[in-house]
Amino acid sequence: MDDEGPLRCAVVSNPAKVDIRQVRADVTRVLDGAGWPAPDWYETTPRSRAPASSNRRYGPAPG
Repeated sequence: MDDEGPLRCAVVSNPAKVDIRQVRADVTRVLDGAGWPAPDWYETTPRSRAPASSNRRYGPAPG
């Protein structure tokens, strides 16, 4: 931990575009190996769109 508080991670995924079971296993394994706690998971739907503000900050979603 540092002066900014405990480590946190969130994963947002669209299960229609990825194998969510594999993504969960991979992300959990990597975070665990790095000493991070389990992430918060947020699943979108095929019809979900990123808010314009996230596109401005992070760029459009790949693919």
